[in-house]
Amino acid sequence: MKKIFKYKVEVLEHQLIKMPKGAFILSAHRQGDDIYIWAVVEIGLDDWEDVQIEVIGTGNAIVDREDGVRKFLGTVLMPNGYVWHVFRFNKK
Repeated sequence: MKKIFKYKVEVLEHQLIKMPKGAFILSAHRQGDDIYIWAVVEIGLDDWEDVQIEVIGTGNAIVDREDGVRKFLGTVLMPNGYVWHVFRFNKK
């Protein structure tokens, strides 16, 4: 059985979020004062993986990486005026 779960994202350029293997990330948005990603996950799996998430602020440099590709998940507008762009990074 599959369900949709949310995972909190910190405002860090690089971070790992533990998710069930094969999770399909749907989007990134703000809820309250925090950033979350929502993903479709298979319930009951004991196989987990570290998913690399990148959060890049508007106007900040994006470092080119040749060891993988970024997938855009969403732009998040925060109440304090900051705008963050959330990516999943998949290694080759």
